[in-house]
Amino acid sequence: MVKVSHSFLIDGFYLLVNNNKVNAKLVIVGGGPIKDHLINKVDELGLTKHVCFTGYRHDALKIMANLDIVVFPSKNEPFGRVIIEAMSVGTPVIATEGGGIPEIIMDGFNGVIVQYGDVHKLGNAVINFINDESFRKKIAFNARCYVKEKFSQENYNKSMKDIFHKQLNM
Repeated sequence: MVKVSHSFLIDGFYLLVNNNKVNAKLVIVGGGPIKDHLINKVDELGLTKHVCFTGYRHDALKIMANLDIVVFPSKNEPFGRVIIEAMSVGTPVIATEGGGIPEIIMDGFNGVIVQYGDVHKLGNAVINFINDESFRKKIAFNARCYVKEKFSQENYNKSMKDIFHKQLNM
């Protein structure tokens, strides 16, 4: 049995669709060696009409901007560039707590963090975003502001300049 982070996402999505009777669509962008496993899992769970596999896309940022929620189900992610990208276009993010993700997402402020493998909490987080538009908008606004403040090109250039000056003055 292959145990991958996207299997956790698909298991959570299965519970969401079957227990809550939500008419939702799951879009999985990208490819790789696990794609066939995931397609088989989706088929086995009867989710084929609810899941779309796009494969690798050059316009992933545009796709994220048109989604209601981005779920980042990584078991251990050192940085999470996809999270930053989703936040930058104002799409709320649900992510797992592994690796450097808690350094980017402040749970309940600029995103939602769930424990990896907790399919019930993942489903509840998605339902909360679906049912509470004001919460979703607040998270999206805070996320966009956070990325602009922390990850803008201007701030990056200033940080690099400060590092160089500090090194030169040692």
